[in-house]
Amino acid sequence: MKKWQVLACLAALSVTVAGCGDDKSASTQQQESKQTTTQNQPKQEEAGKDAFVKYLDSIRPILQENVELGAKFQEARTQSSNRQLSNADFAKLLSDTLIPEGNKMQEELAAIHPEAEFHDVHEKLNKMVGSSVQAFTELVAAVDTGDTSKVTSANQLMAEARELDQQLLGDLQSLAKKYGVELNKQ
Repeated sequence: MKKWQVLACLAALSVTVAGCGDDKSASTQQQESKQTTTQNQPKQEEAGKDAFVKYLDSIRPILQENVELGAKFQEARTQSSNRQLSNADFAKLLSDTLIPEGNKMQEELAAIHPEAEFHDVHEKLNKMVGSSVQAFTELVAAVDTGDTSKVTSANQLMAEARELDQQLLGDLQSLAKKYGVELNKQ
């Protein structure tokens, strides 16, 4: 009986000692991992900065196209309000020029595959352009059908696009600050 007790105690001790050995090597592994992480951190930050600069370079032309699209829309809307442009001509300008330009921007955005860190920003940009194109489409439908509820819908979509634009700008500014990148580079 004493042999079994001694064997049980030895087994328990060997499990305990083996467990202590594992903790010690795990602690050593954690320290080595922390050192490696600290050493790799500047490399990771530089890779993140490079990825952000690459992403910015890919969307800059689209952002510029969006500004130009907005300016064309504002000019057409002002001309329509001042009766310098008939409703039919306004709708034609939207359907023949602005909607195709917006669709082209969406295709350009679809061709960009950003790093995972920038997916949310890219999605906002996609959604912003999509909301603008959908608003233009609603305005054309309002003119074609005389349905004023389509104007209300277009205004809501334009408000959504402006809100997304503000969020996008904030997100880009945060990323630019994080990586020390000048956002307004021309």
